[in-house]
Amino acid sequence: MSMDAWLMVGILVIMFAFLAWDRFPAWLVFMGTLTTAMTLKLAPAEALLTGFSNTGVMTVAALFPVAAGMYATGAISLLSQRLIGRPESLTSAQIRIFPPMASSLDWQTIVVMGAAVGLEAAVTNSGLSATLAKFIAGIGGSSPMIALSAIYVGTILMTNIITNAAAAAFMFPVALSLANSLGVSFMPFAMVLMSGASCAFINPAGFQTNLMIQEPGGYTFGDFARVGVPLTLLVGAVVLPLAPLVYGF
Repeated sequence: MSMDAWLMVGILVIMFAFLAWDRFPAWLVFMGTLTTAMTLKLAPAEALLTGFSNTGVMTVAALFPVAAGMYATGAISLLSQRLIGRPESLTSAQIRIFPPMASSLDWQTIVVMGAAVGLEAAVTNSGLSATLAKFIAGIGGSSPMIALSAIYVGTILMTNIITNAAAAAFMFPVALSLANSLGVSFMPFAMVLMSGASCAFINPAGFQTNLMIQEPGGYTFGDFARVGVPLTLLVGAVVLPLAPLVYGF
């Protein structure tokens, strides 16, 4: 494993330690991690900052004022009456509606999401993703069930560090290679891969909806881990035996 990959491992370990410690806000931990990766040049600055222009992040950011408007009015049909009253002009309506929409934006959540997407570039450029994929392929052995379990565990690790789409993209060729080398059907591997990529339960930054409810609900990283780890194990206990049973090796 390259030095950059080792550095990235160390940075991620420290990041999760700070998140578990819960003494600093998540947005500060993620921005510190992103800044460290940028300082060490583990990825180009443009790639690290791309999360803040990501369409998914922007969509979630736009949902905050939409939700605030619906909450303030009680229903879409009452939007004009309760939120902007009876303005005399379009400009007056815009002036009245802007303050509640602007105040509803959860900037901390948006910063965490943008930084989390940017860290994907550091994980990839440092070689950590490729190293993890090779390691999983190596422990697959000659047993289809061991290989299937390795794909699930690897995908879970990846999806809780980077985005679920990136985790699926990285693990897909590994799963396909393992299935071909073992001479078995790829379908059970595909099902396990899709299930694992959707199990971003442990890290609140693993998926947008986790972050959207973290601050309003007052949840910590430890809360997600306490619920997410058993839930991930439960999903694995169901998917791993069912995938080969239904689709067959």
